[in-house]
Amino acid sequence: EFRPGKILIMPVYFHRPENALNRAKEFIDVGKNESALEVLSDVIRSKKHRQWSDTHESIMRLFLRLCIDLQRSASAKDGLYQYRNICKDANLNSFQNIIGQFLDQAE
Repeated sequence: EFRPGKILIMPVYFHRPENALNRAKEFIDVGKNESALEVLSDVIRSKKHRQWSDTHESIMRLFLRLCIDLQRSASAKDGLYQYRNICKDANLNSFQNIIGQFLDQAE
Protein backbone atom coordinates (compact mmCIF):
# COMPACT_ATOMS: atom_id res chain seq x y z
CA GLU A 1 0.00 0.00 0.00
CA PHE A 2 1.39 3.37 -1.00
CA ARG A 3 0.96 6.31 1.33
CA PRO A 4 2.02 9.84 0.46
CA GLY A 5 5.27 10.71 2.16
CA LYS A 6 6.28 7.07 2.57
CA ILE A 7 9.44 6.04 0.74
CA LEU A 8 9.50 2.58 -0.75
CA ILE A 9 12.93 1.09 -1.21
CA MET A 10 13.15 -1.79 -3.63
CA PRO A 11 16.28 -3.88 -4.07
CA VAL A 12 18.19 -3.01 -7.20
CA TYR A 13 18.74 -5.96 -9.49
CA PHE A 14 21.64 -5.79 -11.88
CA HIS A 15 21.64 -7.64 -15.17
CA ARG A 16 25.28 -8.55 -14.69
CA PRO A 17 27.33 -9.04 -11.52
CA GLU A 18 30.09 -6.91 -13.10
CA ASN A 19 27.76 -3.91 -13.07
CA ALA A 20 27.02 -4.42 -9.38
CA LEU A 21 30.73 -4.65 -8.60
CA ASN A 22 31.41 -1.39 -10.44
CA ARG A 23 28.50 0.30 -8.65
CA ALA A 24 29.81 -0.85 -5.27
CA LYS A 25 33.27 0.53 -6.09
CA GLU A 26 31.66 3.86 -7.00
CA PHE A 27 29.90 3.92 -3.61
CA ILE A 28 33.19 3.19 -1.83
CA ASP A 29 34.92 6.00 -3.73
CA VAL A 30 32.41 8.51 -2.32
CA GLY A 31 32.53 7.04 1.21
CA LYS A 32 29.22 5.16 1.16
CA ASN A 33 30.42 1.78 2.38
CA GLU A 34 26.98 0.80 3.72
CA SER A 35 25.44 1.26 0.27
CA ALA A 36 28.27 -0.68 -1.35
CA LEU A 37 27.73 -3.56 1.06
CA GLU A 38 24.01 -3.56 0.29
CA VAL A 39 24.61 -3.70 -3.48
CA LEU A 40 27.03 -6.60 -3.13
CA SER A 41 24.73 -8.40 -0.72
CA ASP A 42 21.85 -8.16 -3.22
CA VAL A 43 23.97 -9.81 -5.90
CA ILE A 44 25.20 -12.57 -3.62
CA ARG A 45 21.67 -13.38 -2.43
CA SER A 46 20.11 -13.10 -5.88
CA LYS A 47 18.70 -16.31 -7.33
CA LYS A 48 19.40 -14.88 -10.76
CA HIS A 49 23.19 -14.99 -10.38
CA ARG A 50 23.80 -18.53 -9.16
CA GLN A 51 26.26 -19.51 -11.89
CA TRP A 52 29.83 -19.08 -10.59
CA SER A 53 32.19 -16.73 -12.42
CA ASP A 54 35.46 -14.95 -11.65
CA THR A 55 33.41 -11.85 -10.93
CA HIS A 56 31.72 -13.61 -8.02
CA GLU A 57 35.11 -14.13 -6.41
CA SER A 58 35.93 -10.42 -6.80
CA ILE A 59 32.52 -9.53 -5.36
CA MET A 60 33.12 -11.76 -2.35
CA ARG A 61 36.56 -10.29 -1.68
CA LEU A 62 35.13 -6.78 -1.61
CA PHE A 63 32.02 -7.89 0.31
CA LEU A 64 34.05 -9.53 3.07
CA ARG A 65 36.45 -6.58 3.30
CA LEU A 66 33.45 -4.29 3.82
CA CYS A 67 31.96 -6.66 6.39
CA ILE A 68 35.21 -6.57 8.35
CA ASP A 69 35.52 -2.78 8.10
CA LEU A 70 31.90 -2.25 9.16
CA GLN A 71 32.03 -5.04 11.77
CA ARG A 72 29.15 -7.00 10.24
CA SER A 73 29.94 -10.58 11.21
CA ALA A 74 26.38 -11.82 10.63
CA SER A 75 26.39 -10.39 7.11
CA ALA A 76 29.76 -12.02 6.43
CA LYS A 77 28.44 -15.37 7.64
CA ASP A 78 25.32 -15.10 5.46
CA GLY A 79 27.41 -14.08 2.46
CA LEU A 80 29.75 -17.03 2.93
CA TYR A 81 26.79 -19.44 3.06
CA GLN A 82 25.43 -17.98 -0.16
CA TYR A 83 28.85 -18.12 -1.83
CA ARG A 84 29.29 -21.74 -0.79
CA ASN A 85 26.04 -22.54 -2.61
CA ILE A 86 27.24 -20.71 -5.72
CA CYS A 87 30.62 -22.50 -5.68
CA LYS A 88 29.63 -26.02 -4.67
CA ASP A 89 29.03 -27.29 -8.20
CA ALA A 90 31.55 -25.23 -10.13
CA ASN A 91 34.62 -24.16 -8.15
CA LEU A 92 35.21 -25.22 -4.56
CA ASN A 93 38.80 -23.96 -4.73
CA SER A 94 37.45 -20.42 -5.02
CA PHE A 95 35.44 -20.92 -1.83
CA GLN A 96 38.53 -22.21 -0.02
CA ASN A 97 40.56 -19.21 -1.21
CA ILE A 98 37.89 -16.79 -0.02
CA ILE A 99 37.69 -18.46 3.41
CA GLY A 100 41.48 -18.29 3.78
CA GLN A 101 41.62 -14.62 2.82
CA PHE A 102 38.72 -13.80 5.13
CA LEU A 103 40.46 -15.42 8.09
CA ASP A 104 43.72 -13.61 7.30
CA GLN A 105 41.96 -10.23 7.02
CA ALA A 106 39.89 -10.76 10.17
CA GLU A 107 42.98 -11.30 12.31
